[in-house]
Amino acid sequence: MFSAIFYIVSTAWLLFHAWSLKKSDEKMEPIRFAYLLIMFLMGEQAIFAFLFHLIHVSTGLVSIGVTNLLLGAGLYFAKRKLGKQEYKKPQVAELVGLFLVFAVALLMVNKIWGFSLRHMAFGSEDGVKVHFMLAEFLAENGFYENIQYFEALNDSLWMNIFVKFHVYMAHDRAHMLTQIINLLLTGMGFYELVRMYQKGAFDVKKTGNILAAIVTVFYMLGYPLYASMFGFAYFVQIMNILVAILIVYNQMRDGETNKWFSYAMLNILLFGMFPCYSFFIPFLFPALFLAVWAEYKETTGNVFDLNLVKKEAQIFLLPCVFGLINSFSNMKELGDGGGITNEGGCYFDLYSNFLRLVPFVVIGLVVLWKKRKSDILMTTFVWTLLLFGGLFVLNHMHKISLYYISKVYNILWLCCFLFVFLAFMELREKMPVLVVGLVLMFVFSIAGHSSGIPEKIAAENPPGYVTIYDNEHGIYPNIYWFNEAWVEILHNQTHVQ
Repeated sequence: MFSAIFYIVSTAWLLFHAWSLKKSDEKMEPIRFAYLLIMFLMGEQAIFAFLFHLIHVSTGLVSIGVTNLLLGAGLYFAKRKLGKQEYKKPQVAELVGLFLVFAVALLMVNKIWGFSLRHMAFGSEDGVKVHFMLAEFLAENGFYENIQYFEALNDSLWMNIFVKFHVYMAHDRAHMLTQIINLLLTGMGFYELVRMYQKGAFDVKKTGNILAAIVTVFYMLGYPLYASMFGFAYFVQIMNILVAILIVYNQMRDGETNKWFSYAMLNILLFGMFPCYSFFIPFLFPALFLAVWAEYKETTGNVFDLNLVKKEAQIFLLPCVFGLINSFSNMKELGDGGGITNEGGCYFDLYSNFLRLVPFVVIGLVVLWKKRKSDILMTTFVWTLLLFGGLFVLNHMHKISLYYISKVYNILWLCCFLFVFLAFMELREKMPVLVVGLVLMFVFSIAGHSSGIPEKIAAENPPGYVTIYDNEHGIYPNIYWFNEAWVEILHNQTHVQ
């Protein structure tokens, strides 16, 4: 009991001082920083767990509690020098939008599992036999064997807290609580990222916040909900890390936060990608590197100099060094299995989920290009598309499986919905153009289904490339109907009379 109370108190101490420490000369957005604060906590705990692993110290409530206590003390003394942070007052429309996002997420949770948290029913056996077991192993033994431990670590801390407070079915309920938190963070993070691209005042009369919430809901009910239902908790977390990196970079670019805070957060989050899901590193790291370079070129006019090298090193050096040490800390694990040629259960749709979004993605791309040519969203989207094309070539050469290719769709899904929001923000006062966009969406959908292209792809490529091109569901992307079917399946498994 003492260890659980000690961890809770020390963590509250750390979060209080991290919240109140001055990080910007301007008032900060409270909801946005609350999201970053949670990601900061998860990230710094992952760093200390990595250090404990190197020196063979058990990772648990006491050891992590001590580091949180000491880190909180450091922030306390830093606050005496830097001062206290002031925050903006949240607007009503912003809170209404966030409430809508959370309400939809909780409705899904209640429909799928219920709030008793006693049932672990997932669409994939890996949800229990792999990801739950990794967290339970860490909770019971105090060390990890799998180098991608990020989500398992934070999950295991909940497990130990529940055990200390004698909660019935402690590990199961702690794991399910983690699923709920992860899904809520997904909605919260994307909502705040979308709002960063919103123009105009955050006023009740403005439609921006509600539109941001609606776009967030449609984003969340796609690939993020699929990952949650199938028990891929680590995957929900890596997308949260990616969103947090985009938020922090945009704050840094716009001068909303002090440089030390931006660099510290990027270091923590970039390292977090290594122990969370390293497969996404080739997609984000180069995109962020290019965005930093392009922004530096715009502001200074210099293509290359030592200041640019220093800036890139301050962002990437420590995460890469620590991350690579972590990656090679268990050579046996790296040598096991077939790597990225391994197949696995996954949802795969070649292109039809994105077909309806194309007109608005194009508009959003144009809008963003006109306003900010070097925006990280642009570099992430373009770089991911290029790598995506290369992965299909490698798949034909049997160098990578469709299982791994399917994961990249999550990044594309995130980028596309940000572009959709930008398009709607641009077109909301241009109704004729918006109507044309909606008509084009229908045309793209119908043309794609009737062109014969899906059948041709299915006939000339491996079975895994067969697209889901049924027209029976109308204009909605298939992922929603796939998720709806699994919501019912899991509901029937967990809501037993």
